[in-house]
Amino acid sequence: MTPPVFSVIMPVWNRATIVTRAIRSVMEQDFSRFELIIVDDGSTDKLEEAVFPFLGDIVHLFHTPHRGVGAARNYGLRMAKGEFIAYLDSDNSWHPSFLSGMYSALTHRGRKQSAAYCRYNHYIKMPIFQIPWNRQIRGKPFCFEDLLVENYIDINTFVHARDCIAMVGYWDEHLKRLVDWDYIMRITAQYEPVFIPDVLVNYYYRAFDNSISNREELDPALAAVRKKIFS
Repeated sequence: MTPPVFSVIMPVWNRATIVTRAIRSVMEQDFSRFELIIVDDGSTDKLEEAVFPFLGDIVHLFHTPHRGVGAARNYGLRMAKGEFIAYLDSDNSWHPSFLSGMYSALTHRGRKQSAAYCRYNHYIKMPIFQIPWNRQIRGKPFCFEDLLVENYIDINTFVHARDCIAMVGYWDEHLKRLVDWDYIMRITAQYEPVFIPDVLVNYYYRAFDNSISNREELDPALAAVRKKIFS
């Protein structure tokens, strides 16, 4: 079997009612050389029942104890066989050309790049009707100094070479929130990413009750990440 170019890592915790949208957006990619690694982070709902119809040669489900998104992604990294790593959270989705767009950017003119990211639609819930509303399009050209101030690269838009792990290590399993910002800074401090101006991702802010942004306070997380950056 031809090895995958991309390993897509999807951590899931109690998202049986919504995960199929994310999975379908991966399966509908116009670039077919990928594997999807779904890591069940100790779910107690009917997640396996929801995922089961998709399982096969390229979609794999692994069960782990509930230890948080960092630990789940690290498990996925250790299982990954692809040359590049992509991340999709279970409450978000990709446009069909996401992986092909990333591949073109990462291999432009025969020169392999180590990381890339794109722009994305930022959806929020309308207060009264509780339906997604595309509030704005986010994403801008790379500037590491700006990234130190705030994270403008969503992890669902970000792809990196598996080789980067040897340089920067794995996800910080001790952080409760802003784990994406921490990991993206660690990679982009070593490898400048390619910016793709196309909008290829739909991000849904606080779309689910157990989202990290709903469960964990922001200020302690900011303090923890900034302590790592400036210590």
